[in-house]
Amino acid sequence: MVSHIKGLKKFINLHRNTKYQKLEVNWTSTFECLNCDIANNETSISSSKVKAHKVHLLIEEIPIIEQMKKSFLDLYDRWKCPSCGLEDETFDHVWTCDEHQSLLLKIKNNTIDLLYRIKQEFWDKISE
Repeated sequence: MVSHIKGLKKFINLHRNTKYQKLEVNWTSTFECLNCDIANNETSISSSKVKAHKVHLLIEEIPIIEQMKKSFLDLYDRWKCPSCGLEDETFDHVWTCDEHQSLLLKIKNNTIDLLYRIKQEFWDKISE
């Protein structure tokens, strides 16, 4: 438990994560979501990749053009969103780009359907 608290403190004190110092985050639930596909005493390459992807989403550092400019400005200077070509591809733009709206709507609807099916299954088991 002490190592978890020390790790969280290190994470929050990173400059890029200072916003989490002001937010009310349920860290227990957050870490459960990050680690949900594997037991605490196990390791695997695929789980490490999944967790890394989740962490990158959490800290808003997915591989977008604006992130790539930080390392390779000469190569990516003046690049715009590869989907619409109109705006800088920031983390927020990924979710608001008009070119992504139909895919995001499909994801939203599929998620709602899945949650509904899970709710129905759970409700049916309670009712028995």
